[in-house]
Amino acid sequence: MTTLKSDFVTELEASRPSRLAHIQSPGRLLAAGLGLGVLADVLVFGKPLGIGLLLFGLLAVAVLWRVNHGEGVTAVRPNLWLLLPLLFFAGMVVVRANATLTTLNTLAVLVLLAYLVFFWGRGGCKIWGWWTWPCCHCG
Repeated sequence: MTTLKSDFVTELEASRPSRLAHIQSPGRLLAAGLGLGVLADVLVFGKPLGIGLLLFGLLAVAVLWRVNHGEGVTAVRPNLWLLLPLLFFAGMVVVRANATLTTLNTLAVLVLLAYLVFFWGRGGCKIWGWWTWPCCHCG
């Protein structure tokens, strides 16, 4: 008898690459990381959240695309649906003034950016169903 979690873990392990990726130009990656850090400092930290978080989200996706394009990694199209909720929640930070909703929207943006970075060149996101995500991450 197998469980949903064990079936999912088996599928996820089968979809992983067998070796670690080689970074062709570490300088580009370092510059992108430093640039995103400076952008976050200028646009987000020490200021009220609003248009800065939306601009940071858009620029982070642009930097992710540029760095991966330079490395020869293309985005997997089924995983690009993560851009829609990312832009929605970043846009809601601009519109909403409630502190609780702003906090939840900011957390959603950060989690979706992390998922987008993790799944950018992988095919794993399409095998995760709506019910499989909590089973994998919470249990």
